Amino acid sequence: MTIYKNMNRLFKLQERNIRQRIKENMNNLSHTYKKQKLEERNLYDFLKKGFPTNRSVIFFDDALENIEETNKHSRRIIPVYLPFGEVFMFKHFITEQSIDNVRESFKNNNYVNNMKNKLLTKSNGITNSYTSVDDESLPTIEQRLYDWILQTTDHKQRFAFFDWDYTLNVYGGFSLIDNKIKTLDDTLLVLLGGKERLENVRNMLQFLITHNVKIYIITANPQADTNKELFVSLIHRLIDKKHFSSQQLLYVDIYKTQKYKVIHEIISKHNKSRRNVQRFIKNRTKKGN
Repeated sequence: MTIYKNMNRLFKLQERNIRQRIKENMNNLSHTYKKQKLEERNLYDFLKKGFPTNRSVIFFDDALENIEETNKHSRRIIPVYLPFGEVFMFKHFITEQSIDNVRESFKNNNYVNNMKNKLLTKSNGITNSYTSVDDESLPTIEQRLYDWILQTTDHKQRFAFFDWDYTLNVYGGFSLIDNKIKTLDDTLLVLLGGKERLENVRNMLQFLITHNVKIYIITANPQADTNKELFVSLIHRLIDKKHFSSQQLLYVDIYKTQKYKVIHEIISKHNKSRRNVQRFIKNRTKKGN
């Protein structure tokens, strides 16, 4: 009888713990949905009205937690959420693509020929054209970025930070094969979703460069850490070497630090450097007099 009571007590304890975990998971899921709805609303407002022109730093990322943390802790950065897949305010995107479909789209491509995944997760990245659930067509993020660039020319320094996977690269994760020009170009063509989108992104980045906006790629992709030299070589097929150095590819271990903190550090370094240059010029001017 005592054994039965102990087993019954243990069963009830386990049942209570399971119910508690289910309740906690449901609360976390509800909290995540609320956060996503809020950030989608922010994106909707950006697309309707444009990006704020009183800030000189803009940051694009598909990871909800990176955008939420930036909104919570930074008044210097415009964080722009790039949702795909399960969305609330916008029509859903097709996010799964078979390797056979990719091979059909990119024939005789060195990168595709080395791919081993059978199913790929795909976004449309920063050049998404969004349509709300009530069929309202909206300007693209790309168009709004052009507007922001032209409307903020009075800022002394401007910065654009881009996540890599699902932002510039439309596929999550990728492999770097070798540094041959053909392979790098084939890799970039696939990762950026084809010739048309590749040219759109290239033109967008060149527009930023032409208007003196400093570009950074900030990513948790481990290849930016373990294979940085080859990663930078890939980016140089997209952005000219003169305008993108290895220091502009930032690897962030999101389990140790948050992206907005790294962005703040970069901005602070630039501001300090600019002040030093101004001080040097001022001192030389005084000596010349």
